[in-house]
Amino acid sequence: MRKTFWQKRIPTLLGIFLIILGLGAAIYLGNKKIVSVVTKVNPAEEPQEVRITNISDSSFSVSYSTIEMVTGSLNLGTDKNLGQTILDDRDLGVSKPHRLHFITVRNLSPSTTYFFTIISGQNIYNNNGDNFKTTTGPLLDISASMQEPATGKITTSKGVSPQEAIIYLTTNDAQTISSLVNSDGSFVIPLNSLRNSTNSAYFSFGNDTVLKILAVSADEKSNVSTAINQISPIPTIILSKDYDFTKVQNNVSSQSASMIIPTPSPTATPSSQMPKILSPEKNQEFGNQQPTFTGTALPNQRIEIAIYSTQGITTQTYADPNGNWSYTPNIPILPGNHTISITTTSPSGTTQTISQSFIVALPINQQISTTLTPTTTNTPTPTLAPTFSPTTFISSETPTISPTLPASGNPIIITAGILGMILTVVGTLLFLFARDNNSPL
Repeated sequence: MRKTFWQKRIPTLLGIFLIILGLGAAIYLGNKKIVSVVTKVNPAEEPQEVRITNISDSSFSVSYSTIEMVTGSLNLGTDKNLGQTILDDRDLGVSKPHRLHFITVRNLSPSTTYFFTIISGQNIYNNNGDNFKTTTGPLLDISASMQEPATGKITTSKGVSPQEAIIYLTTNDAQTISSLVNSDGSFVIPLNSLRNSTNSAYFSFGNDTVLKILAVSADEKSNVSTAINQISPIPTIILSKDYDFTKVQNNVSSQSASMIIPTPSPTATPSSQMPKILSPEKNQEFGNQQPTFTGTALPNQRIEIAIYSTQGITTQTYADPNGNWSYTPNIPILPGNHTISITTTSPSGTTQTISQSFIVALPINQQISTTLTPTTTNTPTPTLAPTFSPTTFISSETPTISPTLPASGNPIIITAGILGMILTVVGTLLFLFARDNNSPL
C-alpha cells in the first residue's frame, strides 16, 4: 500500500539539525537582547531631543520631548544593571503623562559615572543597548559665586502661558543649566552654582558675559541672547520669536527686541525700601527642596543669608537696582522645619536682621528603588543635539534642536530571530515525523 505523507519517514538527523540550529539562533539573539516578543513600537512615545543638564557633584537633570503625552521616568544605576526608578520632577509618587519631560536625579556621589535608560510609555530606550551615561562633577572646596539668578517670563505666540515649557541657559566655556517654567510662564534660573564646561570649577562671570537661552514648549521654541546685566528680569519672551537683547543694550535697532522692551514698573523709593522677606511667608510649605527665596532691601545692598537647619547654609547676595533680591540654594534642603534669616543695612544705616520660618515637604521627585519588569525592550539610538554636548549645550549663536530619534529595532535582526523560532518548530515536527510509528512516544 502506498504510504501517505504522514506515514513517510523523514531523516531523523535533519530534524535534530534544524532543532539545534533554531534553538542556537534564538538563544544567541536573546542574549543580545535584540529580539522582542512585541516588535510594534509607538513612535509617539520615542524620546526626542534628549539633553543632560544641571550636572553638579550630587545631581543632574535629563529632559526630552515626546509627540504625545506619555509617562516618563529613568532607570538609574552605577553600572549597567541599573535598578532605581526616578520620576519626573512634577510627579509625586505616580507617573503622569507629559509631552515635555524633566527628570532630576539627586543625592549622587561626586565624580561618579551613572548609567540610565529612559522609560517612555510602555517602552525602554537604552541608547542602542549601551545605556545612556553621565558623570557627576567633583566636590568643590570653594563657595559658589554671588551672581543673581536670571528671571523672566515666556508666553506662547497666542499670548498665553504655555502648559509646559523648559528654559536652557549657557554661555561660552560654561555648562548648560535648565529649569522648568512655572504655570504662569515665569522662570527663575539660579546662576550662582553655574560651573565651567568641565564642571571642575564655578564659572566666573564678567561684565561682558553674554548668555544664550533656549526656551521650548511642546510646539514652539525661541533662541535668546542677553547680556549678564539684563537678566533681572529678562524681557518677556514670545515663543516662536528669536531675540538678541545685547543689540538693544548697544542701541542697535532690532525689530524683535523692540517689540518687547518692557516699561519699568513703579518701585518704592530707594531710601524707604525696608528689608523684607517676601517668600517664604510664615510657615509656608515648599514641595521643592530648592525653593527660591525673595525679598526687598536697599538697592544694590549686600544681604547676608542664613538658613538654620542641620545643613547650616550661609551665603550672601545683592539687591538689584530696584531693591529686589532672590536666592535659590545650590543644594537640596532636607525635609522638615527651617528658618531663614537675612541681615542687611536698613534705610537708617543700621544693621537689621529679619527671620521667617518655613517647611520643606517631601521631595517632589520620588526616587523609588525597584526592579523593572518591562514587557518589551526596544533599542533606538537617541542622541544629544548635534551642536551641543551634555556639558556645553548651546555652542552657536543660534541654538538648534536635535533630530528625532531613529525608528526602534533592526528589521534584519528581528527577521533573523523570527526565522530561528520557525526553524525550531519545523525541526521539532520533522523529528517527531521521523520516529517509527511503533516507537514509544
